[in-house]
Amino acid sequence: MAKIDLADEVAQRLRTEAAAAGQPLDAFVSELLDAAAFDLDDSADVEAFLRTGEAIPAQNVVDWLEAGGDASGLPFPKPRPVR
Repeated sequence: MAKIDLADEVAQRLRTEAAAAGQPLDAFVSELLDAAAFDLDDSADVEAFLRTGEAIPAQNVVDWLEAGGDASGLPFPKPRPVR
């Protein structure tokens, strides 16, 4: 099992959210990563997800990129509830 370092408050929020979802922490984090596209290096993105439960599903970003991204004239996908 690998270990990662997180700020104490982020780690506690992840544990709390995983418990509320009735999932082991590793499964919760894996689902979170699969379901949402956000910058894990940007703590504001992570905090916003933990606070709202909203993120941009990764497939929505892929679909937008495949349609041509900015050149398509389509707006960038908006966050939505993912849990």
